[in-house]
Amino acid sequence: MRRVAIVGLAAALAALATGFGHDAVSLAPAARDALTAADPYWSKGYGPPARRVEFGHIVKLRREGAHWVMRFDPASIVSGRTANVAATEDGVIAPGDVVPNDNYIRDSDHKLLTYVVASSANVRVLTRPGDQYGQSTISVAELARILAGKSTIHLFEPLATGIWIDYHVDTVSRIQQEYHP
Repeated sequence: MRRVAIVGLAAALAALATGFGHDAVSLAPAARDALTAADPYWSKGYGPPARRVEFGHIVKLRREGAHWVMRFDPASIVSGRTANVAATEDGVIAPGDVVPNDNYIRDSDHKLLTYVVASSANVRVLTRPGDQYGQSTISVAELARILAGKSTIHLFEPLATGIWIDYHVDTVSRIQQEYHP
């Protein structure tokens, strides 16, 4: 029974992380129950999930009082057939070709969104080999220094590879750099 609950919760979290639609009825019963317990409004179709995850690029990060304000350029990162079809439609590859490294980033409009970033937000960046799992947890202030080119942190790859944000309404609680092979 405990394993079923854990599997159900994992399915619910995966659905949230991948932007699964609002139709909680289509989820497995254990997943639906986990979502209802965690976010009763979402499971009844009253709105988006409490926690949302989005991929994109940070354009600007500045301090405003007790928090930070981020200008964010959302994008889509897709893999597999989805990536190949999107890249073909965008004229990046010829029909029948495949995208390099099995992923493609579509960022066609570059319209920015503004988010508040809590000073206590968890920020993880990819650092040079030798650090644990190649990731380092840093402060939001250090992330701002990296973006301004004033940090001593040596990134494994530039932030231009993209980042993931976790947010609720307009406030970001987690930022994590995407790895691109």
